[in-house]
Amino acid sequence: MFNVKKLIGAANELGQAKNIEQDTIKNITIQALERAYMRILTGGNQPDDLPDPRVKVLLDEKKGTVDFYQIKTIKKDVQDDMLEIDLEDAQEVVKGKQLDYDQDIEIHDDNIDIDELSKIFIKQFKNAFHQRLNDAEKAVLYDTYKDHIGEIVIGTVEKVEDRAVTVNIGKNNVYLTRREMIGDETFTVGQQIKLYLDDVSTDKKGSIQVTRAAPGFLKRLFEEEIHEVYDGTIQIKGIARRAGKRSKVAVYSNDHDVDATGSCIGKDGSRINKIVNQLGGNGRDKEKIDIVAWNEDPSLYIIDALRPAEVVGINIDRDDAEGKEATCIVKDGQYSKAIGLRGVNVRLAVQLTGYDLTILEETAAKEEGLKYTTKEELDAKDAERKEAQKKSEFAKQSLAYKAEKEKEAELKKVEANAEASKEEAKAKKAAKKVKKVDDEVVTIKTGPVSSLEEELAKAKAAANRAEKREAEHVEIKTTTNILDLEKQLEQEKEDKKKAEKKAHRPRKITENEVPNENKEEKPVEKKEEIKKMDIYTEEELREIEAEENANNEEEYEEDDVDYDEFDEYYDEEK
Repeated sequence: MFNVKKLIGAANELGQAKNIEQDTIKNITIQALERAYMRILTGGNQPDDLPDPRVKVLLDEKKGTVDFYQIKTIKKDVQDDMLEIDLEDAQEVVKGKQLDYDQDIEIHDDNIDIDELSKIFIKQFKNAFHQRLNDAEKAVLYDTYKDHIGEIVIGTVEKVEDRAVTVNIGKNNVYLTRREMIGDETFTVGQQIKLYLDDVSTDKKGSIQVTRAAPGFLKRLFEEEIHEVYDGTIQIKGIARRAGKRSKVAVYSNDHDVDATGSCIGKDGSRINKIVNQLGGNGRDKEKIDIVAWNEDPSLYIIDALRPAEVVGINIDRDDAEGKEATCIVKDGQYSKAIGLRGVNVRLAVQLTGYDLTILEETAAKEEGLKYTTKEELDAKDAERKEAQKKSEFAKQSLAYKAEKEKEAELKKVEANAEASKEEAKAKKAAKKVKKVDDEVVTIKTGPVSSLEEELAKAKAAANRAEKREAEHVEIKTTTNILDLEKQLEQEKEDKKKAEKKAHRPRKITENEVPNENKEEKPVEKKEEIKKMDIYTEEELREIEAEENANNEEEYEEDDVDYDEFDEYYDEEK
């Protein structure tokens, strides 16, 4: 019995284990069902030159049902009834819809019962499902690791065999073959090792290709252990490697103050030894590493690449499109060292420099009459070149520094102008605000023009009234001068006191006090003359007047005098 729900559940669990999305698993399941259905229709013996039938499968996960359809094209003259159908038969299948030629229709297959599927169908489904699952797994691996090619990954050894080691990296297993190991190194289950991700493919072999023998693995170790290489101060120009035997690494310093070879070797070989210990450290033989100073002069580059042999001279025989060849002269007895064990040293030098090298000892070169450039001459030329290069770089740096300073000065000038413009704009804005505030204050204080005129008229009227009152006061009170007036007031006060002491006895009025009409009146002093007096102010005069009036009122109240007795003095008839 073909249980659809169990099938989908098992497929989803398998997808999770393989890190494949659920939608992809569903599509794989449908494709496998379609493939198995096609095999049922063809009987499993479809000729290769004939096209496969077109089918469609609808899978309902909730209901647990599967529906199978054949897709056929309506033709007037049917040639292949597996792919085509005539119009009359198509109209019987699809009722209630007008059909036409060259139209595709979906025909439901009522002859297939999902509960009674044959073993052949189930076998075909399994094969198709696993095949597409493997393809999906390869695609997932490729998408996951395609951006990490050329990097080092750390994995755990899960299985050790004679020809390969199975290593787990995350959720995936990779195979490290004996060929990709360093020499005769061995591993144990559970051991963590570093692997170089060399390639990721989706072909039949599938998979992630890892290695420890590639030159890239050695380059990544240099970047991990030597920070000058990691930050780019020292560049690795080339690597020639025979894993487990010997490697040559060409390095170049971008900084004249940094020694490339010395930085890579480290004090007492501390840095290079850390790298060597990671290259097949548990094997019989340890891989040796030669640090080569890269030089743009190929002669010096080749001389350094042949170390540990001591080269005394070199002759570049050919350097063109057809090839590169050079003859190297070594000291007598250094030939075997230049060639190396089984020719490893010279082959690595050829691989590193790109030149085919011929090795001769000094005696043999003299016998052949070979002319060559000595190492001392090459070193002298290289020193001159480096000195000229330093001067050129210094001149460039000076020009760049000068240009940078001029640029900074120009920027500062522009910034200063911009700042001045901002300050000027702020000042103008502030001036506008002050002017606006002043206008508002003036408007509040003075009001409009009409109110100014009204206020001015009121002020003039008040001044006229005050002047009139002052004039009246002057006409009444200015019959004498101020000194006489003060004396008179003092006299009145003394008379008042005497009258109180005499029990209000009648006082005889003197002639001076009696008004005499015949006497000439003194002219009234003009207002202008009084105003010129600086002894009392107008306010003080008003106070004196008020005090005098008060005294007069008190005198009249206190003096109980019968003035009828004195009427005869005022009788005009007498």
